[in-house]
Amino acid sequence: MKKLFVYFCLLLTLSGCNDEKAHHKGFFHASLFPCDDKSYTCKSSFNSSLDKWYVEPIKYTEPANVAHEKLNKIILKNPKARIIQLNPTYITAEYKTSLYVLDIYDDAEFLIMPERQEIHVRIESRSKLPDFGRIHHLIEDMRFKYFQNDFN
Repeated sequence: MKKLFVYFCLLLTLSGCNDEKAHHKGFFHASLFPCDDKSYTCKSSFNSSLDKWYVEPIKYTEPANVAHEKLNKIILKNPKARIIQLNPTYITAEYKTSLYVLDIYDDAEFLIMPERQEIHVRIESRSKLPDFGRIHHLIEDMRFKYFQNDFN
């Protein structure tokens, strides 16, 4: 029982790192910021493919405006997500995951690159707690829904 109490206190202390403000980095020079070496809860398609932070961009074949609309609908279909900023080639969103008494927020950025027919992604958790693959799963779930046209 004492161990459980100590773990619970540690979890509450670490959850204090879960800032309520969004941490969208934005885009620069037609790319998203890569994840830095100190981040354990970040995935980006602009990191080197050899990095542990790397995730492949979503490739598409339809016109860019159709890709944008599909991505927008996929985000909105998720009850844990809300769109923060919506531009023709850039979308920022926030994902909220409830874990017992904690609310964990993940900030997502999507950059549509029509010339390469790719949707680049960067998702980072505001929490410093380990994500146990949650962010990677979120990206792969979006990729699956995108190709399955699962947004209606």
